[in-house]
Amino acid sequence: MYEQGESSNAIRYANLLMKKFFKYIDTECLGRNITASLSVPKGNVQKKSQEIIVWEDEEISKILGCLDQADSRFRFRLFIVLAYYTGCRIGEILGLTYDDIQDGTLSVNKQHARDLAFDEDGNVKAKYDINVPKTANSIRKIPLHKAVLTELRRHKTWHMKEQLKNGYRTNYLFTTDSGNLYDPSNVRTALNRYYKKIGVEEKNIHAYRHTFGTNLCRQGVPIQTASKLLGHDDISTTAKYYVNVSADEKAQAIEKLAVNLAIPC
Repeated sequence: MYEQGESSNAIRYANLLMKKFFKYIDTECLGRNITASLSVPKGNVQKKSQEIIVWEDEEISKILGCLDQADSRFRFRLFIVLAYYTGCRIGEILGLTYDDIQDGTLSVNKQHARDLAFDEDGNVKAKYDINVPKTANSIRKIPLHKAVLTELRRHKTWHMKEQLKNGYRTNYLFTTDSGNLYDPSNVRTALNRYYKKIGVEEKNIHAYRHTFGTNLCRQGVPIQTASKLLGHDDISTTAKYYVNVSADEKAQAIEKLAVNLAIPC
């Protein structure tokens, strides 16, 4: 499963089922519990080839421009704005607190984690927690665009009213209407429902991160800076975003280089 690029959650789920089955086999003296010798890969499993899927300019314009038309129960307006303007991973956004935003800067220092476990009745259930980021380089600071700060103020006003109405308190930016941490799949469902309403073809949430990285490269941001903002461990991971830089944009960059260096024609 690991070599085929299956997700960490899928591997852990399969492992949990195997443990439960072989524990029964061992208890009934029908065989040996072989799961004790198995180790589950830690962290997220990366597929061998990852296609860079980005939002086109007209798509993102429509997504951001139609937020005022969203259903009044739509809770992820700020989520979309943060995803587009910061390139943060879904787990990083769901782990954010209001204290993580100070003086116009976002501090990424933790992430939302979803795990699987068995309850007392033997049923598999999801468990949510806040953990340290996936790597040391994931801990970073990102300057925030004024559009994000505007949306943050709007979100906080709405969120405080809901907390008072529903009787819960939280410092997390994104919670359910009872103050609990979100299941990421519910976030995806809500976003896809919004895309369908405004007539935009749905894409994975990671498309926001890919769009952010691609736009940094298109704007001529040094790859070292882009790598820091994205929280990459290896600069070669950042380099993949340059694939989406067009020939015209590359030519314009060369022209700017010549002007900056005052090279005579």
